[in-house]
Amino acid sequence: MAAALSSSKLVMCCYLYARHDVLRGVASVLELGSGTGLVGILASRISRIPGRVVLTDHDTRVKRLLNMNIAENFTNLADRPRCAHLKWGEGLDQFEVTYGTFDLILGSDLLYTRCACVPLFQTVGKLLHKKVPKIIADISNLSPINAGAAQTLK
Repeated sequence: MAAALSSSKLVMCCYLYARHDVLRGVASVLELGSGTGLVGILASRISRIPGRVVLTDHDTRVKRLLNMNIAENFTNLADRPRCAHLKWGEGLDQFEVTYGTFDLILGSDLLYTRCACVPLFQTVGKLLHKKVPKIIADISNLSPINAGAAQTLK
């Protein structure tokens, strides 16, 4: 299965690489909409806490690719990022029980339709550790609704 790499994921990687201090002191990382896993795998390497990084996607086929990419980049089974199914806005209580809350939530190239905004924000609201509010996100894919999405974030 081939997967395209969006320019926003590359920008996120460049940002994390250049500003790796963003990950300093972070005890847990969640990536939403991981796709190929490039951003989450890089965050796992930079943060040096790969076992506390969870990469997610809602698509089962994409999740298989994601698991393959994690296995390819982390040979130590005990110390590698985890891969999880997550559909925004659904099953969040169980997801929190299984994986906990997160100090940092990463997301890039996430929104393609307006109806995904509310479930995305519900997910972030539930899974972001309340005491360490850091989010790095790119929601530029929805040019017609950028203003509305940005307003929702405020």
